[in-house]
Amino acid sequence: MPRQPTPRALRPAMMMGAVTRRPERTDVHRRGFTLIEMLVVIGVIVLMIGIGMAAYVSVMRSGDAAATRAVLEQAQGAERTYRDAVDLPHDQPIPGADDMRSLLRVLMQHEESRMMLESVGDEHLTGEEGNWRLRDGWNEEIIYVPPGEEKQGYPARQRSYFVSRGRDRDRGTEDDMFSYDR
Repeated sequence: MPRQPTPRALRPAMMMGAVTRRPERTDVHRRGFTLIEMLVVIGVIVLMIGIGMAAYVSVMRSGDAAATRAVLEQAQGAERTYRDAVDLPHDQPIPGADDMRSLLRVLMQHEESRMMLESVGDEHLTGEEGNWRLRDGWNEEIIYVPPGEEKQGYPARQRSYFVSRGRDRDRGTEDDMFSYDR
């Protein structure tokens, strides 16, 4: 609708400030943020948190896997050191060591093997004299498979090896980790 002309009688009053119009809002006079601007900022923050959390979870998972690899390598090294020290062939079982706990009892009595096992840290080597446990990065017990024997569904091999059931803690899945290259 077109604007009606102001009658002449009111024109002088408008000039004197009796009837005033509200000034237009400009960017200079504006205060605060609009709702849309706030929602955009919140959306960007949520997106950044989501990306950060995904990266954090990925780093933690790779850290657990790296810790497990280190534990498996140290266990294998400690067992080999013991075998070399007592001149026991690698394809023969260690007397009195048919599972992980009994193997740890034997290895912890040998000074060099003990030092290697203790280097994995208290979070992975737990227990006390005679009742040691070796744990992976997911706090599950490492499995010892003696040479020529099958243990917990893991096949017999010519040499002994160590197994972690991996992140999913299920035996026989693709995330199982071994102390040898498959």
